Amino acid sequence: MGMDVIGRAPATEQGAMFRRSAWGWRALADYTMRIGGDVAAKCGYWHTNDGDGLDAEDSAALAEIIGQALESGEAERFVVERKAALDALPLVPCRFCEGTGVRNDDVGRKSGMVFKTVGPEEAERVDFPHPRIGQIGTCNACASAGMSRHPDTLYHLELEDIREWRAFLAACGGFEIH
Repeated sequence: MGMDVIGRAPATEQGAMFRRSAWGWRALADYTMRIGGDVAAKCGYWHTNDGDGLDAEDSAALAEIIGQALESGEAERFVVERKAALDALPLVPCRFCEGTGVRNDDVGRKSGMVFKTVGPEEAERVDFPHPRIGQIGTCNACASAGMSRHPDTLYHLELEDIREWRAFLAACGGFEIH
């Protein structure tokens, strides 16, 4: 699932639609609400796709707010600090193998994960030292490590996302989130 943000009266092709996956939208919408103040608050449902949005005047005002954050360097600082905070989050136990690295539920048993040996391909799937290489029993959800990155790290935000969002807002003539 993702979010399609549709321009109500686009002035350019860039203002017609802004699309992000759920993984790319959440952090951008949160950032928008964080810096958008009263203007952003006029859209009550940033995280649903039920058609809420802003009119042309408020979209233009929000584009100006975001533009100022880009020009001042505040947006870049936010992205860098957010990434550092996410990188510092502790690993969490895998919910599918309950932190063991071996998936013993119906899926794991039916697919033979309990009998497979953890190999180098699992180590390549994690960005931290793998604790179970060579051991018996695998988990497809956590690459058999038993731990995974905090779920918040799944939601990405890059400076380019903010730039594209500002350009859309400036040209959309108001928008609806679908």
